[in-house]
Amino acid sequence: MTRVVSTVAILAMALGLLMAVIAVGIPYWEVNDVSITTKDNIRTQNGLWLKCTSYGTGNWECDDYNTFFLALPVKLQAGRGLCITAMMLSLMAIVICVLALTGACEDGLMPRVRMNAIGGMVSFVAAICMFAAPSWYAYDLYWEYNFQMARAGGNPNNVQGRLMVFGSALFVAWGAGGLLLIASLLACIACCGSDDENDRRQPYTYKADRVNTVSNTRTEYV
Repeated sequence: MTRVVSTVAILAMALGLLMAVIAVGIPYWEVNDVSITTKDNIRTQNGLWLKCTSYGTGNWECDDYNTFFLALPVKLQAGRGLCITAMMLSLMAIVICVLALTGACEDGLMPRVRMNAIGGMVSFVAAICMFAAPSWYAYDLYWEYNFQMARAGGNPNNVQGRLMVFGSALFVAWGAGGLLLIASLLACIACCGSDDENDRRQPYTYKADRVNTVSNTRTEYV
């Protein structure tokens, strides 16, 4: 049963890592509010690395931010740093859990338990980073949206520029963090047992000292 739990944990980590890569790569962290900007056919999608514009004719135009990292907005700096950290940690957790499952480092219960525990903790930290990146970005978007609406007096038609709302990549990133969190819990659960018969503790039974019993019997008859 422990090997099954470890295998499921590794698969969850791998799927979480894949979703994290997809979330970081696609430019859908924020999109313009289509319900408000109906007067034109221009759509804007921004991501961590690219900002794209699509037109009603079907043409696309994408470009990077052309800015040094430290000159980027804080939400982009935090998003990039946290997501890259989460992906590196999740990859590290996968390697640790695979080594623990295959027993490639050392045989025995304790080393496998420690490695599963370490893999679970690393995956937990990766999950926290993966949750923090889209949450920070979403909070910043929420604040900017309310600020622009307040300046426009609550009338969307008076907003200068474009109102940006949550994109699909945010939900993909949250899903990746959830999978990494589940994987960390499963890796810790795998520390509670072992599939090997030799690793299971046998109940203690008292056995009398046979030599002393025989000698005491002879002494009584003498």
